[in-house]
Amino acid sequence: MIDAAALGLEAARQVRAEFGDVDLDTLAERMGVAVEMSDRDGGYGTVIVFADYAPRPPRIRLYRAAIATLDGRLDAYPDRDILPTGTRTVFLAHELFHHWEALHPDQAPSRRDRALSEMAAGAFAQGLLGLRHHPSLLEKRAIEPS
Repeated sequence: MIDAAALGLEAARQVRAEFGDVDLDTLAERMGVAVEMSDRDGGYGTVIVFADYAPRPPRIRLYRAAIATLDGRLDAYPDRDILPTGTRTVFLAHELFHHWEALHPDQAPSRRDRALSEMAAGAFAQGLLGLRHHPSLLEKRAIEPS
């Protein structure tokens, strides 16, 4: 059984060692990934989409409205102090893990189990950003009534 959290944290360590301890936009650039903010609604039905990754060409799209709505609900979020400018960096880091998976298909949990891939991506973001808690706690904030 794969330990998704350990894989995500190890991938974060590898990425920092290879590309440097830089801000995430610079990291994305060094990894060869374009990053764009979109005013489109990436969700569907009752599903909220904050970001997505496309491998060809490598691109991360961050959905401005969904992120802004979540940012407005962070008062009680335990890692709020680590995210002074909001959650954009969490979603960017999460999607950078999916790019790492594309670059390392032999190690990618997405080949076996999408849920493991998502857990690893959260741990990757946690490691890159120094969060005390796995970012899955953000999901609770996103679906709470305002």
